[in-house]
Amino acid sequence: MKKNNSEYEKENNVGLFGATLLVILGITLLLNNFGVIPWSIWQVLWHFWPFLIIMAGLEMIAGTSSFAKFIITLLGLLLIISILIYSLSIVDLKFQKKVNEIYPGWKKIQNILPFKPEEEVNQIIIFPGPKKSI
Repeated sequence: MKKNNSEYEKENNVGLFGATLLVILGITLLLNNFGVIPWSIWQVLWHFWPFLIIMAGLEMIAGTSSFAKFIITLLGLLLIISILIYSLSIVDLKFQKKVNEIYPGWKKIQNILPFKPEEEVNQIIIFPGPKKSI
């Protein structure tokens, strides 16, 4: 018996968001391997893991509606890019300065989220513990 499109989609529904997430994860790991992005970015990204559960739930709510899944994937992609930019600006002060030059309102966003972009935040994240005076 030949299956129609909707039956095929139900059986092979990986989800557009899941596929996009895997591509972005792969690109991030590749950039880590080439030294473009520091490995310490994962210490900041780890704090955003509940985002994956939220996006999975939203994709389940969307059901078989391709328009709703497209909107959810687009929203998720924008949030993932924002999270990556935020995380990279926390662990790389040069990147943080460039982002602040390009988009001055980024400082307001950084002040809302858990880590504060201070001069010594890179050492706090990479080497947790009491502050040492040199």
